[in-house]
Amino acid sequence: MKKLKKVIPFLLLTLSIGNPIANAASDTGYRYWGYYQAKPGESKWTTAMTGPTVNIADGSVEGFAFTFAGDVINTGAPKAAPNFKSICDSTAAVAGSKRIALVVEFGPKIIAPKGEMAPKAFSKCVVLPMKATGFDLLNKATKIRSNASGMICSIAAFPKKECSEKAIKTPAGLK
Repeated sequence: MKKLKKVIPFLLLTLSIGNPIANAASDTGYRYWGYYQAKPGESKWTTAMTGPTVNIADGSVEGFAFTFAGDVINTGAPKAAPNFKSICDSTAAVAGSKRIALVVEFGPKIIAPKGEMAPKAFSKCVVLPMKATGFDLLNKATKIRSNASGMICSIAAFPKKECSEKAIKTPAGLK
């Protein structure tokens, strides 16, 4: 019983201030371009399990969001729901090609690199050859920059230089 009386205050303190190890681990993370997908007819984003190098189906919605992730924080998928019809309804289908809806969001201002201002989010319907990938979609829709391994570093010139190689301090507004 004595041991239990000593453990209970410790547990209450831990619950009230959180896990100090998890809190320390959340002090850093990475900002990067997250890649999300919605198959034809889906209305929720799924985190892509591969880079944008696989063939995507006609009628899909591809989403890219500049995001910050650490051990306990992830700003996540685009806020706009994937909606192929609203993005591509006014774009005519072309025989032998596919239409893919693209959603690009530049994340909360608080995660932008110092001195940079993100462009406005955009969505666009892109007509592509049937074997086109997510990388082809981005290349046709906007200017991109990638590193030697193919990681997307910049979309529409944002961010200007970095490519999520280094951990950064978690922005104060996300803690």
